[in-house]
Amino acid sequence: MRRTRRSNKSVKKIKQTAFKVSRMGQFVGKVAAERLGVPFNIVDLSLAPTRPATIRWPRFWKRWG
Repeated sequence: MRRTRRSNKSVKKIKQTAFKVSRMGQFVGKVAAERLGVPFNIVDLSLAPTRPATIRWPRFWKRWG
């Protein structure tokens, strides 16, 4: 499959944008970890919803496990 000049530009722009998003996530994670006083590698700033307080961990892990 031949790529056109236009699709090459699109691919390049997507790669650049993904890189910038990743770098920004790393920056935010490092700042958050620093402010929380914890190592960077254990901070999770995902956009996943938090679990309800009513969920019990053993039952939760059994369902996922």
